[in-house]
Amino acid sequence: MDPTMSRFMQKCLVEHAEKGMKIDNTFKRPAFIATARAVSEKFNVLCTDSNVENHLRTLKTKYSQIKRLKNMSGVGWDDTLKMITMDNDAYNEYVQAHVKDEPYLNKPIEIYDEMMIICGDDQATEVLHDQ
Repeated sequence: MDPTMSRFMQKCLVEHAEKGMKIDNTFKRPAFIATARAVSEKFNVLCTDSNVENHLRTLKTKYSQIKRLKNMSGVGWDDTLKMITMDNDAYNEYVQAHVKDEPYLNKPIEIYDEMMIICGDDQATEVLHDQ
């Protein structure tokens, strides 16, 4: 899935969470169907509710990885930039051994707030919606 389509899908899921379509850390089926329809119409592709669920699973995997990294000893969190921070020496040593974690270290995680709403226990707030 291309990044533009992925970002649009995430935005739709946030909107559905704001409308109460996310309960007990999962979305109701109509949220998947409506998101698939919106993606299909906007990008002129066939997107099914199963595609949306698969994308959500991918997002949840990334979110779990980010949460694990945030809780590691020796890392910091910049809440303004939404960035997990490590000093250069620790970063270089760590990414040599954990290449898959590199995209989430010392770089802003642009969709972090959305991921918290979509994948986390938090429910959506109007603050994010107004941004």
